[in-house]
Amino acid sequence: MNIWRGCSKAGAHFLAGLLPLSGEYLNWSKHSLLGAMALELADVIKSRITVLIGEFGSGKTELAANLALGLARGGKPTAVVDLDIVKPYFRTRENRATLERCGLTVVAPENRLANADLPIMPDNLPRVLGDEKFFVVIDVGGGEGAIVLGRLRKELAKAQVLMVVNTYRPFTSSVQDILAAERRLSESSRLKIAGFISNSNLGPATEEHHIREGFRILEAASAVSGLPVLFVAVPPWIGNPIAGISCPVLTIQIHTRYPWMERD
Repeated sequence: MNIWRGCSKAGAHFLAGLLPLSGEYLNWSKHSLLGAMALELADVIKSRITVLIGEFGSGKTELAANLALGLARGGKPTAVVDLDIVKPYFRTRENRATLERCGLTVVAPENRLANADLPIMPDNLPRVLGDEKFFVVIDVGGGEGAIVLGRLRKELAKAQVLMVVNTYRPFTSSVQDILAAERRLSESSRLKIAGFISNSNLGPATEEHHIREGFRILEAASAVSGLPVLFVAVPPWIGNPIAGISCPVLTIQIHTRYPWMERD
């Protein structure tokens, strides 16, 4: 289960997608610290369609699964879209059976083409993008893989585009690198990035200080770019609160199985 921290129980349920996205939780008193924090978190998903872009290894696939599952648990018809046409591993389509069992509609190339690294648009993509009843989370390939979004510019005109940043990856390890990547991804996707998600981690070796340092770097990039850091993603073994983190924290569950996680 996804756990949103930094807000009251009702706010946590709302943001994890366990309750419907209604106005009931958007009208909390701004004089309440918890209410204000929940209101800030509620603002994370501002559009029916959310697009996650970022450099290779930023963690888009895991975040896409967590956000989509949260929406689905709230009773919202939700689709997670795999537009990773760049690399053959660690894509949403590898989790297809698990995600579908959880009630998600998985939009990806048909099974016989699942491992083809070709610019293939899934057949049912237009249906979920055009159906107003669907909430949609799109997982886009790393780096220049974002160029595929240019073909969907019209359909994604009202989408919210978020850049996932892991400062322990080569292309986003410094403020300058993050700013350059943001410009590059904006240009290749032909879409405007609305904000950052801090997802700095070293996989199972991640400790609290790694998350804190990654956030510090991304916060500096945010100050220069003017793009907000919407939340910080952390693995389930990290405790709360995290000293030095000034924005909401999302505990994500690990759904993707990597080869080095499998035992002989």
